[in-house]
Amino acid sequence: MSNVEEARNKFFEAKKAVASCQSSIAELQRKCDTLQESLPGLTRAVEDAEKAKVAALDCFALSSNKQTESALKAARQAHEAAQKKLTETHELIEAVGRALKRQESELVRLNNLCELSNRECWQAIAEEIKNNIPAHIFEAIKTLLVAGVQCCMTRQFILDNLFPNIPSGEFQAIRGELCEKYNID
Repeated sequence: MSNVEEARNKFFEAKKAVASCQSSIAELQRKCDTLQESLPGLTRAVEDAEKAKVAALDCFALSSNKQTESALKAARQAHEAAQKKLTETHELIEAVGRALKRQESELVRLNNLCELSNRECWQAIAEEIKNNIPAHIFEAIKTLLVAGVQCCMTRQFILDNLFPNIPSGEFQAIRGELCEKYNID
């Protein structure tokens, strides 16, 4: 396997990891939103259960018998269950929030890794292209640099004349060809 293929495979793995992390973040956000949306209903249920418990207590206080005692017990259980459900939902929201923050931090790390892998891929492509340039061309460039410096041309001036800036459209066309040839984006 060539260096370009290895770098490209590493880049694609990094992109998959980023996509997976983004999917995880979206799922956690949906879960958090759903839990948040359930809070008003749960709060109303606790309030209603509290009112029912107070009413059952009042009935039991007025008339202590098996029926009012049973109603009071049921009202207390309903209130405890509603309160427990509300508390658990708040705990889940906090847990999902912590998981969301961890995944967002992981996404930053994975995006940096993806960018690094992308640069390594382009570096491998550049190295492959450089290795295909005949050695006598490099020797001619070195000779030109020495001669140019002797007549007071700066190294940068000589290099800028040898390798002028490419117009944007041409640059994008060449980039597109390389992306197609090496199957990267």
